[in-house]
Amino acid sequence: MMTLFYIYTKLYLWLMIQLSASSDTFILTFGKGDNCSGFNICNIAEDNHRGKEENQARIAIHNRDGRVEFHFLKSSISDQSFLKYFSTGYFIVDADFTISNHLLNNIGIKNSVIKAGKYKIAETSDAYIVLF
Repeated sequence: MMTLFYIYTKLYLWLMIQLSASSDTFILTFGKGDNCSGFNICNIAEDNHRGKEENQARIAIHNRDGRVEFHFLKSSISDQSFLKYFSTGYFIVDADFTISNHLLNNIGIKNSVIKAGKYKIAETSDAYIVLF
């Protein structure tokens, strides 16, 4: 009886972690311009958990002391995107990018503009982290 309870408890905890992680992710499209072909942040949208394009990555957005922090999930980044955007150790933003207030409301950040600049990339086992 105890083993069955343990299995159900582990299954429940795993499911809750999966649901909470999946609901907090967004799809970031790299590039700029109407066709998102340049070098920048083109768009951030809610994650529909379907497939993604070559120039997209899944991100989690966090509030780090009032600043926006992106966690780019490594498993969602193509080799081509890694080489172009992450391999130098800096994430380059060529032009200011405005994040919709709708996406930021949940984490309590009011300033929705990422300023053009060069941002250091930190790395964990499953994400590249950029603090703007």
